[in-house]
Amino acid sequence: MSHTKTTLADVAAAAGVSVSTASLAFSGAGPIAGATKDRVLSAARDLGYTGPNPLGRSLRSGRSGIVAVVIGDQLRRSFRDPVSIQVLDGLVGVLGTMGLGVLLVPALPADDGSSTIDPLLESAPMDVAVLIGGASTDGDPIVAALQRRGVPMVLGESIVTPGIATVSVEDRRGTVDLVHHLTGLGHRRIASVTLPFGADRRCAVVDDARMSVLRWTPTRNRLDGLADAGLTPTVVVEASASLVEA
Repeated sequence: MSHTKTTLADVAAAAGVSVSTASLAFSGAGPIAGATKDRVLSAARDLGYTGPNPLGRSLRSGRSGIVAVVIGDQLRRSFRDPVSIQVLDGLVGVLGTMGLGVLLVPALPADDGSSTIDPLLESAPMDVAVLIGGASTDGDPIVAALQRRGVPMVLGESIVTPGIATVSVEDRRGTVDLVHHLTGLGHRRIASVTLPFGADRRCAVVDDARMSVLRWTPTRNRLDGLADAGLTPTVVVEASASLVEA
């Protein structure tokens, strides 16, 4: 015995409306009377119809309803980072209220300990991408991959990139204020725990050789802030990711 799959046309016929009106009841993208919408949805429930095919809807609208949240680090570190966790929680909470799905895209480990681009960035459907950690150097490969696809982006805690919205803090000025606060309390021997210096993340005391290869702009801005405040740290320690690991 064969079973024919219920279609939107079947629902429309059962509700006594046109297919286009039935479609509006599901999409919410146009004007439809409340009573008509209720009648369509009631007919759909009676027929066991759960809604238009998401893939077909995406093809028609040209939108996936998906926001890619790109983490510029490996998940095993990001999920231990208190800042990353709070940012993720806030993003997912807000996007959920907007009816948008979230695609989590982590960085992938390379053989040298750095990170490589997840193939999802070049193939997965997405309407926009939010980068947590943003672009730390000019020519960031993640940003370049998304630009090739024409995907709009928002960069978080990033260097300023022309044509891309950026949400960041004034690291250099903020560090100056922090040092002045500490010295105002009478502290004189101050150590600095920094963000990574580059993709080859380390967790160690920084020497002159390591300082000479500092590549990530946010880290440099914070160390420059120490100098602006007239502070020579007692010691500088590079953390591979979060303060939890430092």
